[in-house]
Amino acid sequence: MKKIAIVLPELLPVPPVEGGAVEHWVHEATKRYDKEDVEITVISRPAGVEGLKGVKYAGIEWSHLSRFFHRLKNSSARKNPLRALSKVQNVWSYGRKITDILKGFDVICIQNEPNLLLFVDKMPNQKIILHMHNEHLAIRHLKFIYKHLLKKVDKVLCVSEYIKEKSIREFPEFRDKFSVLMNAADTDSFKPRTSIDHCILKNVPSKNFEELFIVYVGRLTQEKGVHILIEAFGEVIKSHANVKMVVAGSSFFSGAARTPYQDKLGELSAKFADKIIFTGYLKHEYIQYLYNIADVVVVPSIWNDPCPLVVLESMSSGCATVATKVGGIPEMIINDQVGILVPPNDSISLAQSLIELIENPEKRCSIGLSASELVQKNYNWNQLSKKFKIALEL
Repeated sequence: MKKIAIVLPELLPVPPVEGGAVEHWVHEATKRYDKEDVEITVISRPAGVEGLKGVKYAGIEWSHLSRFFHRLKNSSARKNPLRALSKVQNVWSYGRKITDILKGFDVICIQNEPNLLLFVDKMPNQKIILHMHNEHLAIRHLKFIYKHLLKKVDKVLCVSEYIKEKSIREFPEFRDKFSVLMNAADTDSFKPRTSIDHCILKNVPSKNFEELFIVYVGRLTQEKGVHILIEAFGEVIKSHANVKMVVAGSSFFSGAARTPYQDKLGELSAKFADKIIFTGYLKHEYIQYLYNIADVVVVPSIWNDPCPLVVLESMSSGCATVATKVGGIPEMIINDQVGILVPPNDSISLAQSLIELIENPEKRCSIGLSASELVQKNYNWNQLSKKFKIALEL
């Protein structure tokens, strides 16, 4: 029986009880993985809950020192050097603890943290796969280290062509090792609803017949562009007073501290606070209920978002999705057919696209249904899990 280890980054657990896109990805993929003749072990921080049947879990406990540095990182400003120091300590502590565990596996799949390769002593006949969800390999000051570490990797999976091509530009000598395995949506949970007039979330009001809801789901951080969305929303409600907006998310994941950026969002929305509902962090299983009431979902990223799950999940739900033309998003959205693409950091263009959809219910419906059909057909977890199995078993 082939033994496979899937190694998560150093911060969050699987099952994803504290959130996390990568952690959610691993949970969904292993749930559907054909486990005949393979033994899968997921290595992450301890989740404290029962995991999936047929999957083993190795929880790497936090040390007191690592907890201290983790809290320090969360409470430090984004450009504070203490954040980098805390990251190094957390990865080093976590990595040392996984070194011996990994020696007994036939295949090791490291998720989105190439620095953990420092702690992998590749054994004879052992295969190592790196799965990149972000563009970490393009960090210039770590290029020398990554060039060395990629020598021991048999394959690098990337969630989008954007990530693949950016990585190949940095490491052209390893071109043949890179391939794309795009993200997916749970098409059984995220699907068009027949009733969109209520929401089970306590702090999200039911909508009346005349109201329209714009929905944002994601982290409340600068690069996600929520401030641009609020600026655009201010333009929208000048002519469409029946529109409200729901903003779901926190600065990181469950339990994250409130940040100055969130205070800034509060200030920006103060003049129309009765029109915006901030839900805070929501567990992933509740997001489908937001899409149930959404007329438009917005992904206003101003960074090169590699392949955001929210795009596929909102599309799968039959929502008209407006997203910025950055990173891997254009690989998922055919403009004006299954969604609307707008320039990043441009509140005027975003407002115009929102107003167009608000005033054109037939277009909202057409785009939403076409998007759902596309995701249901091409981006479901069952398909992805089969491709993941092929990639891991080489």
